This record gives sequence, C-alpha cells and structure tokens, in this order.
Amino acid sequence: MKKLIAALAICLGTAALAQEAPQEEQDASKRFTQQPGDSIKESQREAEEGIDATEVGPKLGKAARDVTGAQAESEGTFKTAQAFSLRGTLKDKSGEGVTLERRGLPAAELDVRDKTAVWLDGRKVKVDALPEGAQVRAKFQLEGDDIVAVELRATSPKSK
Repeated sequence: MKKLIAALAICLGTAALAQEAPQEEQDASKRFTQQPGDSIKESQREAEEGIDATEVGPKLGKAARDVTGAQAESEGTFKTAQAFSLRGTLKDKSGEGVTLERRGLPAAELDVRDKTAVWLDGRKVKVDALPEGAQVRAKFQLEGDDIVAVELRATSPKSK
C-alpha cells in the first residue's frame, strides 16, 4: 500500500510539473535564473528545453518517503536508542520470528532478522537456542507493517 502511495505521489508530482501552463512568453533569462554554482551551459539548456523528467523522480523520491513514512533498513530500524520495549514469556519461536506471551495483553509476534541481537543469560546466542518459557525483554522497531526485533534478552526459565 505504501509503495502504491509513493508511486501515486511521484506520478502526481510529475504530472503537475508537466501540465504547468506557460505564462505569456517571457525572456528566458527572466524565467530561469542561474543559481550559484550552476554552469552557464546548463542554465541555457534548462531555459531552452525546460525540465528533464528524469531529474524530477529522484527529487520527489525523498518527499514521497517522508509522506508515506517508509524507511529503509539502514535508516534506523536497528538503532536501539529509538526502539520500543516489551517483556514477556517465550511461547513459540521459528526461523522468522518469536511469539511472546504477556500477562493481560495479547501475544506479541516479532520478526527476527540477521541483525537482531539475541542474548540468553548474558551470552550472545542464535534465536534457536532460546528455550520455551524463557523470560524475554525485547526491543523492537516498526518497519512498515512488520514488528522487527532489534534485541532480545532472555533469562532461562527456573527449573522446579
């Protein structure tokens, strides 16, 4: 859905630039002004030819990401300082994620990625090493519709 919204924003922005009605014929030097650092030839080309549509997309891309809230993985998903926290008991685990039971709340399903830091009793382990029933403190981020575990810190269940 977010990709559709981003594509729509790009299309509408491009269409708006393409349909801009030319005002009365003006001298090109009044309509297109040279900015500091622009080459004279580039300014003359823009004045004669207009705006190249291939230059519009990259400029709209950032605006579309800002509007839709889409984030690339490298733009903050695995930053623990900005992560949300929760606590629960490990109910189920798979290669793709874990399910944590929480008292009085619905179970939380977190996606586990390669960059997810997983700890058991103070030692770094793989998610497969977490025992069922372990107490888990999780830090997570929202990435689109996914809830991505940034860090899982588990304590082995007490034997009775």
